[in-house]
Amino acid sequence: MRHTGIVSPIVHEILSSLKTLACQPLRNATAMPKAMYVSPDILQLEIERLFYQEWICAGRSDEIPNAGDFMSFDLLDQPLILIRQKAGDGKNNGDIQAISNVCRHRMMRLVDGKGQAKKFTCPYHAWTYNLDGDLIAAPYMDRTDCFNKVDIKLPHVRTEVHMGWIYVSLSPDIAPVAEMLAPLGEVVAPYQMGNYVTIFTE
Repeated sequence: MRHTGIVSPIVHEILSSLKTLACQPLRNATAMPKAMYVSPDILQLEIERLFYQEWICAGRSDEIPNAGDFMSFDLLDQPLILIRQKAGDGKNNGDIQAISNVCRHRMMRLVDGKGQAKKFTCPYHAWTYNLDGDLIAAPYMDRTDCFNKVDIKLPHVRTEVHMGWIYVSLSPDIAPVAEMLAPLGEVVAPYQMGNYVTIFTE
């Protein structure tokens, strides 16, 4: 799904109402129109323009500090694994990556919640992937002449860490997080967000 550039009359009416409210003096501030919370058309617009096109914050990097630490995250209908990679393996330097949380065999979800792993094994047919998403084991598939596990990998999703926050995006063309948030640099600098420590998540 991608943004079509077309806004329905219903959405146009809702957004016009929101704009009118936003232009009022602060002393006249009220809640957003109810439709902003319940309209399927607004939800569809948010999916197309925000969730599929922008950076989405998925958590804090200190939640997965060590190689192999992971946590699951759903970006709409895309289940992901946020995983701290091993440093010095020639491919990574301990960065955080987001990979698909869906086995390539029968589309089974691989993990839930948080944990520590050296590999991810599907609970359905035991296909096993390394931390970078490469398929490393597929029981009984060696009996199939046309199967080559080297060709099968869990898809990666763009991932960046900025001030300790983990961001993911389904858009391949979006600018880097630091570049997009640069105008806020001076505003948020006093909060020293890079030093935040996660106490709890909700």
